[in-house]
Amino acid sequence: RVLVVGVEDAALLAQAEPLLRLMYHQELDAAAREQPEQLLQLCQLAEQVQARGCVAACAAALASLQPEQLSMPFIAQVLQLFQDTALATNVPALQQLRGLCEQRVLAVFGDTRKLADDDPSLREQFWQLPFPVVKLWAGSDGLV
Repeated sequence: RVLVVGVEDAALLAQAEPLLRLMYHQELDAAAREQPEQLLQLCQLAEQVQARGCVAACAAALASLQPEQLSMPFIAQVLQLFQDTALATNVPALQQLRGLCEQRVLAVFGDTRKLADDDPSLREQFWQLPFPVVKLWAGSDGLV
């Protein structure tokens, strides 16, 4: 069998190369493991081409990240993806990623007293958060 995939631009090609490497060598690129954004894109692309083993490998790598590796824009991207697609329900390991996102948001913004009274720069950062991140924060049981 031959799979022909049209690539519309260079950015998509850059995303497709690690996926092809993963499909043929059964090993996730070391550089991709260090970049949460690239891992998430790779996972989405693997889902689009129905490469279930690749989705599982990417999801496992995402679930093994440390909360400190997750930026707020990345967290917003993850939450938006979960809202817009069934990827999280189809891939249970991605639920662990959601938990990591919540841990990171609470580590930065979980102290509501500090957020409200003590730290104007933290408050400014909070005001700039995308809505999905604020929604996660507001629904958390871990606020103090």
